[in-house]
Amino acid sequence: MALGIGVGLLVALELLARVPLWAPPDRAEFNQRYGLISIERYYHYHPHYVAEFGEEQGVRMCGTHPELGRESGGDENAMQWDRYPCEKPEGTLRILTLGGSSTMGWSVPPDDNFSVGLERELSARASRPVEVINAGVSGHNTIQIREMLPGLLFLQPDIVLLYAGHNDYNFFLVADAAEVSPRWQRRVRAAGDHLALWRAARMLLYRVRPPEGAPENPLLGHGRPGGAAGHRPNGAQGPRKVPASRSARQEIIATEQRARTLVDTRFRENVADIARQVRSIDAALVLAAPVSRADDSPLDSIHWTDLDDEQLARWDDAYARLGERGPGRLRTRADRQRPMQEALDLDDSYAHLRYQLGLLELQDGNLDAAQTHLYAAMDHTPPGRCDRAPPRHRDVVAAAAELHGALFVDPWPVYEAAARNPGIPGESLFTDTLHPSVEGHRLLAELFADALVREGLIPVE
Repeated sequence: MALGIGVGLLVALELLARVPLWAPPDRAEFNQRYGLISIERYYHYHPHYVAEFGEEQGVRMCGTHPELGRESGGDENAMQWDRYPCEKPEGTLRILTLGGSSTMGWSVPPDDNFSVGLERELSARASRPVEVINAGVSGHNTIQIREMLPGLLFLQPDIVLLYAGHNDYNFFLVADAAEVSPRWQRRVRAAGDHLALWRAARMLLYRVRPPEGAPENPLLGHGRPGGAAGHRPNGAQGPRKVPASRSARQEIIATEQRARTLVDTRFRENVADIARQVRSIDAALVLAAPVSRADDSPLDSIHWTDLDDEQLARWDDAYARLGERGPGRLRTRADRQRPMQEALDLDDSYAHLRYQLGLLELQDGNLDAAQTHLYAAMDHTPPGRCDRAPPRHRDVVAAAAELHGALFVDPWPVYEAAARNPGIPGESLFTDTLHPSVEGHRLLAELFADALVREGLIPVE
């Protein structure tokens, strides 16, 4: 009787927790706070990614599960939600696109993401029918993609195209904190995620525990809609304060270097597993480097160079004389040249310095020099507070492609050529700091179609 009363009380509390007047924060609310509801619920386990919707003319039809598809009436989540045959039609060439919100088509109309565009492009050229299934999920990095892929292989894709990497910087360190825990623990926690009481308790009692060496709060500064536009140098959420102690500065360098190594290592490991799964069904793998907006401010900066106290004081003085709030404070190049060179000679690894210099060169019309500085600003942004994959990440993707026999596609040159300021991908190609605009998606669709045809992966007339 006591057991029955106890179970009944728990059931009553669970039902009460599900009343609309109060419930633990959902995924969207979690993205606005730093407390952990459930790392499995947010980063792992989408066993019902594909839903079966019944039959049409005797053919079983599948599609994106409603919880992961775009909301009715809105185009902010433009994941392809068309239904398609669960079994690949005979003679059809099927392509599966994997990635995060950039693949899904965040912030563009549903018919304008690159997966839809790729299907249009290839259907006009190929000698066989072509289907492109968009399996991008907002927030996903290569951890979730790797774990989601087994549930998609029944679709029998001939080609798997991975456009991922932004979220390996945005959210990776948090996801990795869950990944390094024993699998049985993650399975138990994932099972509990279906209970509102469980989620509420975890929200109150559990915090993100990042991997050893990673920043204590890896969500700070990550994934903000609109990118870094509201987080300029010396703003309320600009670069972190430089510690007065040299040993503290050295520890920051070591921590961020470990985090950078961790991101690169995990990306390679996850791609290796994705490649193994793709080979198991004799499909071809295509790896594309994610491209970013180059003229948007970094979220944070550190001195990667180990400066002593005297060097740091000189650097601070030169940086201040450059004009802390952006270009235009020092009107002539002669005014700027001396403090600019002084700061660069002491330490050229501070992301906000390189960003400022990039804008100054852009203002003067020196596009090559501007690109050098702006790309360096992205590459030097510490991974503990990075909101996009930097240019250096394409080398990691290219190396993974070579190692696993995949086709590597690099969108950076195409974006550079199409930019309003040639060489500097900017706002015309993005809706924020990393999500492609309609024009950006069109460029990706054409680039991927050209690469697949050129490499003989798509038969043409």
